[in-house]
Amino acid sequence: MNAIVVIDKPDGITSSDVVNRVKKNLKVRKAGHTGTLDKFATGVLPVCLGEATKAIPHLDESFKEYEATMRLGVATDTFDLSGKVTGEGDVGKVSRNDIISRFKENTGTFLQIPPMFSAVKKNGVRLSEIARLGKEVERNARTVTVESLELLEFSPPLVRFSVKCSRGTYVRALASEMGETLGCMAHLVQLRRLGSGKFSIKESATLQDLEAGNFTLISVDGALSHMKSVRIDEDAARIVGSGGFLSATHLSGCGCDFRKGDVVKLMRNGAVASIAEFVADAREVENLKDVPVLKQIRVFGSH
Repeated sequence: MNAIVVIDKPDGITSSDVVNRVKKNLKVRKAGHTGTLDKFATGVLPVCLGEATKAIPHLDESFKEYEATMRLGVATDTFDLSGKVTGEGDVGKVSRNDIISRFKENTGTFLQIPPMFSAVKKNGVRLSEIARLGKEVERNARTVTVESLELLEFSPPLVRFSVKCSRGTYVRALASEMGETLGCMAHLVQLRRLGSGKFSIKESATLQDLEAGNFTLISVDGALSHMKSVRIDEDAARIVGSGGFLSATHLSGCGCDFRKGDVVKLMRNGAVASIAEFVADAREVENLKDVPVLKQIRVFGSH
């Protein structure tokens, strides 16, 4: 089974727990998830099965969509409801317009420091492991983009909102930062991912659906629909299978106007044979048909 299944992750279990449940139910030996969700978070968690795990680094998950709820007036060390309370503030003077103003200020591209309680690694050790020892270390700020922040409901002390943001953005860090600027502190109490790149909650299955056999598999080709396709013949497929380079001769008639650095999926018999990268421009090898032009990045086992 070489495909992707989108799971609607429940709260209370880790993303790795979900993968283990999927492996057990579908009887697959190899599986992996993309885009870790915190234990308290729910929603879209793509799980790649079998050879599809090789596609994980190449999936288009540049933007993610969430619905979240933050609680004003209380700060925690994890920035969410699982942590220890580190401070409290008065929410009496916070208005709906104040919230909307903070949302506008936090929309755009800016630097964000990952929380200590996160999967980000420092010298090979997860920050969360360091944090549990009661230590805090310096972290490098990352460039993130928040495309939209929309207020859905304001019922003090709770604020429900939607956010569309770039991969690697910590929504709980956003909530904590907004609480500070509001002068009342805040932490996240609910987080639900509705979309991750092309993967949507609408095509997801719960773990109960999975056990009942009620789920949809997404092909590797479908998951990589953002990539250009290059069809190859049987001879080229044999070379690809051994991880070899393809020359311009193997691409004759494919009609590709390729450039150095382009990453494409090579197709054989309707399936992805490999993900490959062009190492030369088309114009550079126009009269040199035997020059290697495609190197394999990921070769898939069945094509």
